[in-house]
Amino acid sequence: MEEIVVKSNGLLYKIATFADTFRQRDLSNICSFIRSFFIGVFYLAVAAVFILLVTAIAGQGLGWFLAGILTSFVEPQELAIVAVAMILIIAGAMVLVVFSHFIKNANKDLTTLDDLFVVKAYRSWKDKYCVKIRIEE
Repeated sequence: MEEIVVKSNGLLYKIATFADTFRQRDLSNICSFIRSFFIGVFYLAVAAVFILLVTAIAGQGLGWFLAGILTSFVEPQELAIVAVAMILIIAGAMVLVVFSHFIKNANKDLTTLDDLFVVKAYRSWKDKYCVKIRIEE
């Protein structure tokens, strides 16, 4: 039987265990691992929407605060747009730094397409069996 090796410090494992603090799912096969991965992606998306909402509210508040200081010069909505843009640019730069770190540390010694996690997961799903997963340090 085929076995997939997942590193415990890898991005797939971190996303799969992101929302798994309370449930402690069994991640020993590909079926439960992918299910946990998609639940983690969903929770990360909800967290991103929440962060964007808080950012928009903070930018709006900052815009109104600056408009109170500079009442005669600009409209408060324009300052709010500038404040939200500044916050999003800073957050985007932070995301790019983290993403570039993951790209730099990606596994570059793959010899064939058969070694890819996605290919093994797709074949497992297509042939209706769950491949075992071994989690390494």
